[in-house]
Amino acid sequence: MLKFFNIQRKDYKTMKKLLLFLLTFILVACNADIEPTIETNIDNTEIISERNIFQELLETANENWEFSNNAFLSIEDFSYDIDFLLQMLEENFPFIGVSERMKNNSNLWNDFSEDLSTNLELLYPLDSTNFEHFLVYKIFQYFNLAHLSVNPPHSSGTASTSQLYEPLSFSPSIIEENKIALIPIPPQYFEDTFDRIVTQREMQDFISKVQMYEHIILDFRNLPGGVLDHVLGTFISPNISEPLVLREFAFITGGSLAMATYEHARRVTSRHNTFIRNVVGNEIVSATEFAQYHNLININEKDLENLAYGFILETFVANSNTSLRLPFLSENIWVLINSEMYSAAAIFSQLSKEAGFILVGDTTGNHNSWGRAFFQLPKTGHTISMDTFYITDSTGRNIEEFPTEPHYFNRPEMDTLETVLAIIAEQQ
Repeated sequence: MLKFFNIQRKDYKTMKKLLLFLLTFILVACNADIEPTIETNIDNTEIISERNIFQELLETANENWEFSNNAFLSIEDFSYDIDFLLQMLEENFPFIGVSERMKNNSNLWNDFSEDLSTNLELLYPLDSTNFEHFLVYKIFQYFNLAHLSVNPPHSSGTASTSQLYEPLSFSPSIIEENKIALIPIPPQYFEDTFDRIVTQREMQDFISKVQMYEHIILDFRNLPGGVLDHVLGTFISPNISEPLVLREFAFITGGSLAMATYEHARRVTSRHNTFIRNVVGNEIVSATEFAQYHNLININEKDLENLAYGFILETFVANSNTSLRLPFLSENIWVLINSEMYSAAAIFSQLSKEAGFILVGDTTGNHNSWGRAFFQLPKTGHTISMDTFYITDSTGRNIEEFPTEPHYFNRPEMDTLETVLAIIAEQQ
């Protein structure tokens, strides 16, 4: 076909890149017209949505990859991809030591490397699909943190979790008339789906009835995460008088992918309707100097040896009070949390604590880092996604290893809701 049109292969690839560039430009231009503006002090910064950032990185990863038929993939090809995966993780993934401590296995990296190499030969049939399942299982077994995952070739990496759940059922309740209301948050509320839009209306209807109650209880337990924007817009933005600004301390390794991800985040602000997240400043310093300057006394010394640079991250949540996003007039907003909350749900817990909400339950789950990066396995074309920013709290503890703790842990022989109601009764 290329010969028929007298187009050289390199010219064809150039045309393909040009078309992808034009398509990305059109999509970004269209999105820029419909998103509301959040005022910030960030100057000279390109602003596009985080979803477009992910898509751009994936397109870059897939750009020069040509599909190979599984019939022509040998065991050497799969072994090559495993070696490439191990090299990329060792150079760019800053959470190996964190996972060793969380799994209580100081030899975890060696075990993981040997496990992949040894058990690859046991796969039957040895094809791309089984290889993908094999990697998914092993990565979950050894590194269930920091959004480390495997996606099929040409995948967007952003599949909706709403497909995992039954049709949406929003069931708020009034525990005590004019006094205590309970709002359970359905998983779909973190998704860009029609169910979420419908629930938004039902949520606002219920909030309008109970917004003057003395106690509002928000149940976020067992939520896997998803899109943070809608949840912040409903529960935090209307209930803060001033913008909420969260500053965090972040590190990266010196790997080429980690460095490229930092450069991308430095020039591109992650912008949403209700919040933005950005790298502060244009300079990074050595990890050791950064930790000393900011007095991060609890940072793990072994982790620090593998980190190259440090910088500040800032999350800015806008305050709003519109007829579509009703505030709670109560000063007592309780949030039920547990260890089965991940990603955006875990980040919401952290931000709601900063906003003055009262957290009750158990320490949240992880997958709450940032700096998402993608790379592609050369032979099979599978895309690996992972976080590359090692983020700490104000003392230096990594937030994957030490996620958000509640103000009140569950009382003995009480579940979280019973604990809240007991605290409320005692306060009165």
